[in-house]
Amino acid sequence: MLPLEDIAFQLVALPPISSKRTEPWIAGVLQTVDAAWLVVDLADPACAEHLLAICTEPAQRRITLSDRWPDLSADSDTQRLLRK
Repeated sequence: MLPLEDIAFQLVALPPISSKRTEPWIAGVLQTVDAAWLVVDLADPACAEHLLAICTEPAQRRITLSDRWPDLSADSDTQRLLRK
């Protein structure tokens, strides 16, 4: 674990996600995490197709990759707790 203030980070390297072959246990790993980094090789001419496959494959297992943190609007319970 990598401690930073009151947060502990754990970096885990996973096998590639692709439309051809994705390890079945990756879905279980992704469902239990709070956040994930997605790394894409922008030098690869096919990176757009790879990104589409990376987002489509987990979606088939009801896992959504998003660039937004879930509901941190002013009306959310999290924000009300933080103000107390």
